[in-house]
Amino acid sequence: MIGTDETSVESQVRSRITKAVGAETNMGEPKIIDLQVNDHAGTLKDGDKIVIATLHGNDNLSNKMMKGGMQLESIKVFKALFVMPDVEEVALLWQFPTTDSGGNSSLNTVLKITITKTTANKINWSEFDKDNFVKLADSYWELPSLRE
Repeated sequence: MIGTDETSVESQVRSRITKAVGAETNMGEPKIIDLQVNDHAGTLKDGDKIVIATLHGNDNLSNKMMKGGMQLESIKVFKALFVMPDVEEVALLWQFPTTDSGGNSSLNTVLKITITKTTANKINWSEFDKDNFVKLADSYWELPSLRE
C-alpha cells in the first residue's frame, strides 16, 4: 500500500472539511487554503494529531455577517473533525481579502479559533451559539473590524 497514516488522516480531514463547508466559497475560491495535520507533541497519547486548517471565508453583506458565517462554518468543521479518534486539537484560521490604508488588497487571517478535544467534548454542537466561541474556545481572536 502506498501512503502513510499521515496522508490517510490528512485526506480524511480534508474530506470531512469539504463535506462540512463545501469545496469553494460563494466567490468561487477554494475553501481550503492550507491544511496541516501534525503529530501533537502536547499529549501523552501516541498518534494524537493537531489539525491546522487555513480556510477562505465567504463574502457577506457586512463584516459582522461575514464573521457570523465563519463562526457557523467553524461549528460544522469542529463537529466533523472531533469525531475522529486521533484528532486532539483543531485550529481554524479564516482568511479574507483585506485592504490596507494604501488601497492594496491581500488575503489575511481575520478570525482564529482553536479548540481541544477536551473542550469540544463539553460542547453540545447542535445547540451551540456561535457567539460563545469567544468564551469557550481554548484560543479565540478576531480582526477588530469584524465587530462592525
